Amino acid sequence: QPSENIINQIKEFEGFVPNWYIDNGNLAIGYGFNITDDLKEMFPVNKEKIGDNNYKIMTQDQADEYLKEKMIPPRVKALKRIMRDMMYYNQNQMDALFDLIYNVGDGNLTNEKSPNLMRALRLRNINKICEEMNHGWQIAGVRKRRLWEQTLFKTKLNDLYPPFSW
Repeated sequence: QPSENIINQIKEFEGFVPNWYIDNGNLAIGYGFNITDDLKEMFPVNKEKIGDNNYKIMTQDQADEYLKEKMIPPRVKALKRIMRDMMYYNQNQMDALFDLIYNVGDGNLTNEKSPNLMRALRLRNINKICEEMNHGWQIAGVRKRRLWEQTLFKTKLNDLYPPFSW
């Protein structure tokens, strides 16, 4: 299971946005939730109001609930699929991979799309895992997030979470 620390870090990374906005070409709301049928039903899209910071249709409590109920469970399932031998990894390592899954999507972490990362996980090669977590992202904010995940992955369990700054 992801720790409360990583859930809070995800909230900080994503930031809370109470209205629909464009994120990497996709409509999103809340903590970077990409548009889905259930979100459209709960928070109808008004095309004239997309990106309007004065138009607030989701509360932070609703975003927290949606994160807990709809976003975390499928990513936990994906984490378990990816890390079949979880007993070899500590909570910080699982949290780092959970954040990666949350950010890039579990569909991008498969043997087909990320064969080197999957192989490194099977071999428990910490340095190779961290190297492969880059996932080819060159956008500055995403790159910083990958570097933070790598630092967390290498952080001993009893050490403090590494600080992050944009």
